[in-house]
Amino acid sequence: MRGFYLNLEQICELRAAHRAERNRSSAYKINAVILLGAGWNLKAVKEALLLGDETFALKA
Repeated sequence: MRGFYLNLEQICELRAAHRAERNRSSAYKINAVILLGAGWNLKAVKEALLLGDETFALKA
């Protein structure tokens, strides 16, 4: 994702939400957003979190 960056405050808020999240699927999604917002590319995020292509499928 190009042009998608999070500032430090946004990352801190998302980390707090990640820690508080009890649903594993939702926690992984929050983690993916944090990594993408920190400049990781999609392939690296999928590999690091062991996520499949269906996780990042766009919904119409």
